[in-house]
Amino acid sequence: MLLLIILEIMGSPQLLMEYRSVMFIISIICSVALSLLGKLPFNAQTD
Repeated sequence: MLLLIILEIMGSPQLLMEYRSVMFIISIICSVALSLLGKLPFNAQTD
């Protein structure tokens, strides 16, 4: 699913739409990463 979106962005000739799509994907990846990190038990956290 994510790969299809990335391929669609790479095939898009419009830079503005590509930028918006990339930022949208990055925000999704960040939110997913934060949710995964929140579930993992960290013994040593860097302040």
